[in-house]
Amino acid sequence: MGLSGSGQVGIDWYSTYQLVCNVLSVIELFWQWRLQMGSDERAIREVHTTWIDAVNTGDLARLLTLMADDVVFLNPGQAPFGRDGFPVGFSATHQQFRIRCISELEDVVIVGEVAYTLCRDSLSVTPRAGGEATELAGHRITIYRKQPDGRWLLARDANTLSPVAS
Repeated sequence: MGLSGSGQVGIDWYSTYQLVCNVLSVIELFWQWRLQMGSDERAIREVHTTWIDAVNTGDLARLLTLMADDVVFLNPGQAPFGRDGFPVGFSATHQQFRIRCISELEDVVIVGEVAYTLCRDSLSVTPRAGGEATELAGHRITIYRKQPDGRWLLARDANTLSPVAS
């Protein structure tokens, strides 16, 4: 809209107001999304930390609460196994060895109700009967699924742990 005889363009304040409101709505949606992603990422990082702590303390009951019913584990040199096969192997290992795992989380990616983490793990396995510790290291990728109650559970886990050369 021009102002008569001035050569200047007038401002449609109502249209400008609507545009600003729309932009602010988009910004608000973006920040709500970021805050939600932030809380999911924090929850996944917490599950990761809890998992490593439970591995180090031999807390099988805690580990079972962190995994989905259809979880699948992939370990070098072993056939894939699920939740039913986990307790026997975990308990037998902890009866024979002291386990110390250090896990450096390198990446967390969330896409809707599924997420994955990539981490670098170092594992020290010391025989309870005495003897030298075996050192293992490698990467691990873990896939998590968000449950209807909001919890993130471990659904798939694959690692490349192998002995560290002395």
